[in-house]
Amino acid sequence: DIAKQHNGIISIQERLKTISMRITLRWACGIDFPESDKLALALHNILAGLISLQYKEDETIGKQVQRDLLYVKTKTAEFIETRNSRTANIENRIYLDELIKTTTEDEPLDELIISILLAGYHTVAATTSWALYALSQHADIAKKVYEEIDRETNTQEIKFDNLSKLTYLAKVLKETMRRYSPGPYTVREANEEIQIDDYIIPKGTIIFYPILAIHEHPQYW
Repeated sequence: DIAKQHNGIISIQERLKTISMRITLRWACGIDFPESDKLALALHNILAGLISLQYKEDETIGKQVQRDLLYVKTKTAEFIETRNSRTANIENRIYLDELIKTTTEDEPLDELIISILLAGYHTVAATTSWALYALSQHADIAKKVYEEIDRETNTQEIKFDNLSKLTYLAKVLKETMRRYSPGPYTVREANEEIQIDDYIIPKGTIIFYPILAIHEHPQYW
């Protein structure tokens, strides 16, 4: 029915953002958060808003960013307080337990959690979206992935312990990230003067370079 309403085209990334947010929260904070879709949207709005504000001041966008940021900080503080108030099961420790144990007063715990959520949920959603797209274009490879999952899990629930057995799926995901990198570029600072062909790059220059261009460079691939 959904496909018919959209002329056969379904945008799955929004759904995957919610799922990946739930997964990231379970891993990082040990909770299954019912408002994962709202939290994912708030983080998306914050990133999009901050990028827009770099190019043009806009009071409306600025206020929306502040509202979303307040919501994210409030919820993050609740996650930390909930976990802090429990007696953590040593056999079921999570990432937040380690942060609580190792961070100092100079390292705001809520900011660390927000950074983890930002880094984790969107990249997982983007990679999953592209992987499903790539598999939809290669039925033979999709069949091999399905057969491996079926064989190695015996049609049971996929758990962390049997993920390492899914070697073909791992290759598919790695090739997906090579072809459709979840991060468009990365950044380095030149710690000395560099000459590349006829160009002189002074020491201290911030250099942006596109990951996709490297991932598809014929010298390496």
